[in-house]
Amino acid sequence: MKKLILFTLAILGFIFLYGIINEESNPSSSDAETEEVQVETEQTSQPVVIKELNDDEFKKLVGSPKSNKEWNFVSDKPILVDFYATWCGPCKMMAPNIEKVAQNYAGKLTVYKVDVEKAERTAATFGISSIPTLLFVNPKTGQLSAKSGYQDYSDLKGHIKEALGL
Repeated sequence: MKKLILFTLAILGFIFLYGIINEESNPSSSDAETEEVQVETEQTSQPVVIKELNDDEFKKLVGSPKSNKEWNFVSDKPILVDFYATWCGPCKMMAPNIEKVAQNYAGKLTVYKVDVEKAERTAATFGISSIPTLLFVNPKTGQLSAKSGYQDYSDLKGHIKEALGL
C-alpha cells in the first residue's frame, strides 16, 4: 500500500513539474501579445465588474429557449458566460483570464458568471456536466457554442473570434 501511495505521488509530482516546464517554454505568451493586452487595458481603464447570475437573472439578461433549437436572446451584444463553482481549482485558475477578457472586450462583449450550485436550472438547461465551461452566445447569428476545461487567455481570444466574430 505504501508503494502504491509513493508511486502515485511520484507520478503526480512528475505531471506537476512537466506542466511548469511546459508553461515556461510555451511561446504562446509572447511579448507582442503582452503589449497588445496592455494597450487594450489602457483604452478601457475603468474597472469591469463581472455580474454573477442566478436562474432568473440569466433569463432576463441572456435569454431563454423559444423551442428545442431556437433561443430568445435579450441582448444584441455577444455574451460570454462562465459556468463555474467556488470549490473548482481550474475555475479559480481561469478567473483572471475571464477578467482580462471582460476588461479588454468591454463595450463589445458582455461577460457573466454562473455558479452551477446556485443556478442549477440554468446549468441543467445547457447540460453542464464539467466545469469550467464557457458558453459563447452570438445573438446576431443565433448560435450558441461551449468550451469546457481550463482556457488560457490566448485560447479565449481564439474562441471569441471564432464563435463571436470579435
